[in-house]
Amino acid sequence: MKTIKFWQFMGSMDDSTDINIAPIIEEFESTHPGVKVDVQQLTWDNGLDKITTSFAAEEAPDVVELGNTWVTQFASQDVLLDLSDKVSSIKDQYVGWDGVTYDSKIYGVPWLLGTRALFYNKELFEQAGLDPEKAPMNWEELRAAAAQITENTGAKGFGIAAGEAETPWTQFSMFLWSNGGNFLNADETASALNEPAAVETLEYVQELSKVSLVAQDGMIGQEFAAGNVGMFISGAWNLRGLAQNAPDLKWGVAEIPVAPAGNSVSFSGGEILSISAKTEHPEEAYQFVEFMTSKQNAMKITEIATSVFPAFPGVEADPFFADKPEIAIFAKQVATAQNPPSLKAWQKISEEVTTAVEKAVLQQTSAAEVLQTASDNINKLLAR
Repeated sequence: MKTIKFWQFMGSMDDSTDINIAPIIEEFESTHPGVKVDVQQLTWDNGLDKITTSFAAEEAPDVVELGNTWVTQFASQDVLLDLSDKVSSIKDQYVGWDGVTYDSKIYGVPWLLGTRALFYNKELFEQAGLDPEKAPMNWEELRAAAAQITENTGAKGFGIAAGEAETPWTQFSMFLWSNGGNFLNADETASALNEPAAVETLEYVQELSKVSLVAQDGMIGQEFAAGNVGMFISGAWNLRGLAQNAPDLKWGVAEIPVAPAGNSVSFSGGEILSISAKTEHPEEAYQFVEFMTSKQNAMKITEIATSVFPAFPGVEADPFFADKPEIAIFAKQVATAQNPPSLKAWQKISEEVTTAVEKAVLQQTSAAEVLQTASDNINKLLAR
């Protein structure tokens, strides 16, 4: 009997959480005689630390669930198995590969992806003289709707994140990518933040901030639930959160508004299944990864969680979403969502982006000026 050790965050092996993955594991074991899966559930409080320690001690599990922003950290340490050859035949069946790629090699398989979409308050739309059943479809409609809500109601039209480390650059990325811009050039050797697409994007966000609540992401979410913000960008976890915490609020969900460049691109966060480079059972471990990441088995988790989605294009056409249009929006948005660059220096690069965005929206400093400063600092980081 070969035992595959599997560390994961998504569910338990009993009914102690909403997501019980025991039936999926049992099905794998029944179809793969001679293989047993030893599952350990991690917590978000200390799971990353535990994974890091296990790799350092060369006691890592055979298969481990990683957040897509963690893959670079471990791939750069040569502790993950290179799956490039293994996945070559299935690459066109999945989305989200940029989140598992480091130095042109693939170190995991996308399992469950999450993304962001536009939430809007239908009551505030109606009060402002807007069609409550028609969300903004492009940048100009978004800016105009935000201004109209701000001018004609006691609420702020939109929510722009500031005052924290991650959300400002994450939110900016969606506007940037939609407008055809990027953080770095094509070969990731220099900043692209001083290019016209990026400057135009930040100038737009800066203008939008004048009719927005500029605050930490949590505060924006609370104010939206209280009916004091007309629109904000957030994840599918808010579908359940709003239903529970603001049951009387009338709201809708729409795709990220299209930029002048013609794109609607969201931010991709997600769960990846990777294999330890030290595994004694590489074939069985990969068979297990294939099984867990299949559309059929990933959908079983989606049907319970409703906030993460199988990493397959066109998944929104699954019958499960037929009577759930809000959830289907997120499933559709996953197909065009992007990840940040897979670089060891990304954490420091993202800090420069956040600093630039916050100076633009909090101090109304010139977008071109703050992005040039950010570019200079990023280029220094990349040169090291």
